[in-house]
Amino acid sequence: MVESSEGYVLQPAALQGPLTARNLEDFALCPRKYLLSHFVPRGEARAFVGGPAALHRAVRAALMEAYAAGGPEAFGLARLQAAFAQNWDGSCCRDSLEEERLQREGLRMLAQHLQSPVMGADLRADVRLEADLEGQAFVAVADVLGTDPPQVVRFSTSRRPPSPGELPEDLSWGLLWLLATEALGRQDVTGVLWDLRRERRVEYTLDGPGRDELRRRLLAGARAIRSERAFEPRKGQHCRWCRSRLQCPAWGRGR
Repeated sequence: MVESSEGYVLQPAALQGPLTARNLEDFALCPRKYLLSHFVPRGEARAFVGGPAALHRAVRAALMEAYAAGGPEAFGLARLQAAFAQNWDGSCCRDSLEEERLQREGLRMLAQHLQSPVMGADLRADVRLEADLEGQAFVAVADVLGTDPPQVVRFSTSRRPPSPGELPEDLSWGLLWLLATEALGRQDVTGVLWDLRRERRVEYTLDGPGRDELRRRLLAGARAIRSERAFEPRKGQHCRWCRSRLQCPAWGRGR
């Protein structure tokens, strides 16, 4: 299982499946973290989800239903709220205070988004984007993909999403944009981080040199993973939050 702090879950069929940006980041941090991320039992992984990720999952699930049904305006506030409630898991929160706070924040973000939804023609929700780049397969998930104008959107509920200056350098957002250009067959795609807390669009794109550097980083990371055989653990501060720690030989169960 490959799971991100923003709640995206992908189930690769095998270690040779397409790579996500999170896979590349995990491997760069600790090769064993990458390896074990495919095998962590759901119950153990759940302990590392936390309230903010549970909030994002519930908000995103409600928006995906809305956009699949024609958009938030047509879907309506009551149905958005019901979809949020159906997907909200407050047990991931630290305590009842955090649960109540995050639930209020989620409902507020959904109500706020009704005032300025994603606009455009041929909008598709929850789109899996996969492409082969020089023999290496990559995958990402677009929250919304549109053709007129060409845009790829991912919603964020983070308190500190990447800044406009950080976005082009961020591997996850860069890969999402690159795979959208492959899927739409054009380079003038606008990447959009939709900041739901502030209800604002943060747009990004890459020029020729930026695209080349992104491809270089992606391919170098993928080739390093494919050529690795030992996947030795690398201990550090990141171990404290690692969802694979209980399975890691560097620590051992219960240590």
